[in-house]
Amino acid sequence: MLIAWPASLPQKPVRGFSMAEEDNVDRFDSDYGPPLTMRRSTSAGRTYSVIFVMTNAQKATFRDWYKTTLRDGLFPFWFAGPDDHQPGRWIMTGPPQYSAIGAKWQVSLEIYRYP
Repeated sequence: MLIAWPASLPQKPVRGFSMAEEDNVDRFDSDYGPPLTMRRSTSAGRTYSVIFVMTNAQKATFRDWYKTTLRDGLFPFWFAGPDDHQPGRWIMTGPPQYSAIGAKWQVSLEIYRYP
């Protein structure tokens, strides 16, 4: 069973996002002629950088979910994509970063969407 993104947390990044396509081509040097190329798989994943603004209570909920439920980002989770809003399987690619902005928190995540 896949772990769900908590409903009490923001469902969309508020400060936009960036997305990078995964390289899905293998390149090989050949003895003669140009390099050879081939596709790695029929589809490729994408890495996103997203920023959420959270209250103190939401940040506490997020940290507990990240540290306990995801076991520091070890497990994948179910989340609606920031670009297409379609649910998909995601995993954290690194630890979250927290920045205080007034009475709220900016939570920055690097997340990978499985193909």
